[in-house]
Amino acid sequence: MLSFFGGKDKSGGGAAGNARVSRHSSGWGQLLARMRNEESLRVLDIGPTSSTNINFITALGHSIYLANLVEDAAKREWMLAAEDGEAARFDVERFLAAHLNFSGRGFDVVLFLSLIHI
Repeated sequence: MLSFFGGKDKSGGGAAGNARVSRHSSGWGQLLARMRNEESLRVLDIGPTSSTNINFITALGHSIYLANLVEDAAKREWMLAAEDGEAARFDVERFLAAHLNFSGRGFDVVLFLSLIHI
């Protein structure tokens, strides 16, 4: 039996052993159908800026807003100094206020593409 992260379960159960489990999601197909069938959607892309994504989405007639959260979160400016023996910590409130304030705009679609680069 496989554990959640793909390693072998120590219990030794299950005939599949190291069998790979196939997974399929229809989420992208459904989103693409919606984007092709509806007009003037507001799309928030929180991944790295991509001219391909921008061109594709705007060609469908939608507006796109960008918030590159992953790269910006890695900057040291968001760390609060350690106090009284505690470790330094990330300033979540200040980061979110700076990066997710869209002056009251709502979004129809939020993309989380290419957030993890290995």
